Amino acid sequence: MANRRRHLGSIYTIYPAKQVNEWLGYKIFKILAGIFFVFIWSLAYYILVGVVNFCKNNFTAGATQTTTWELYRSETSLWVLGITSVLIVIGVFRSKIADKKNPRQNR
Repeated sequence: MANRRRHLGSIYTIYPAKQVNEWLGYKIFKILAGIFFVFIWSLAYYILVGVVNFCKNNFTAGATQTTTWELYRSETSLWVLGITSVLIVIGVFRSKIADKKNPRQNR
C-alpha cells in the first residue's frame, strides 16, 4: 500500500495566529462599539440634563438660573455620567456582540 497523506481536517484552518487575529478583532470591535455607545449616551444624557435644567429654571420659584452646560459639568453630573459609561462598557464587553462561536459551544 502506498503512503498517502491523511486528511487532517481543520488543523490547517485553525492555527494559533488565526485564533489570536480573530480574538483581537473581536476585542477591537468591542472597544469601538463601547466608545460609540458611550458617545451616544453622553449626547442623550446632555439632552436629559437640558430638560431637567429647563424645568428647574422655569417651574421652580427662587431657583438660581444656570445653563445646561454648567449643570452638565457639575461634579454630581460627571459622577453619574462616569459610572453609567463604565456600566455601558462592561455591558458591551460581556455581550455576545461580534462573537462567531458555534451556538452549541455556548451551552
